[in-house]
Amino acid sequence: IVKLLRETSSKLTELSADGESAKRPKWLRQLEGGRELGREIDPLSDERRMLSRFGIWLMVAHCPPTPEATPSSVGYLLGALFQWFSTTALLPNDAMGQTLEQLKADFGCDWLNQALSSHYEVFINELLPQQLEPLYGNIEDTIWDERFVRKEIMRDGLSKLLALAPYDIISITTWSRVMPHWLHSLNNDLVSEEDLLELKVPISKLFEPDLCALSFEVS
Repeated sequence: IVKLLRETSSKLTELSADGESAKRPKWLRQLEGGRELGREIDPLSDERRMLSRFGIWLMVAHCPPTPEATPSSVGYLLGALFQWFSTTALLPNDAMGQTLEQLKADFGCDWLNQALSSHYEVFINELLPQQLEPLYGNIEDTIWDERFVRKEIMRDGLSKLLALAPYDIISITTWSRVMPHWLHSLNNDLVSEEDLLELKVPISKLFEPDLCALSFEVS
């Protein structure tokens, strides 16, 4: 089920020439750069994204977030579902985009609301900023730019919050639980103003009243 849901984000690419891994999903990088350069979008990627429908159907039919479900299992599925909401948020408004969007209204939101009722603390935990674990033992041998990875982890987390905002999933109570952690992380985990500037768009969409899609006013 999780593998099917992750068909919308593809695999991470190899390291780029400057040593930074392009952490953006392949389909998103195609949309951002391919059309601008006149290149065709890979039609097979659309077929792969449509496979995620089966992940949603199987999850709803066989993995309801009942009170008896283990927190680890619910958390694992929540993480995959949040990622699915995020990676399908910017799809074009074509037949594929409309089909996946309808799945959110018909199935995804109901599953999330059930998880909210029966596993609220797990739900909250999955929305908190992730802690960056050490990626290497010897700094001389590192192949990952820790600063870049930290920034991309935060970008992905903010994108999940933005993707959930239009669906009345995040209440004022949930917002009040989650945002202090995010503000602390933004203030302490990013090492430069340049990092903050690169996250300006998702941050603005969350906190500026004219841009925020939440059902309540953010003060």
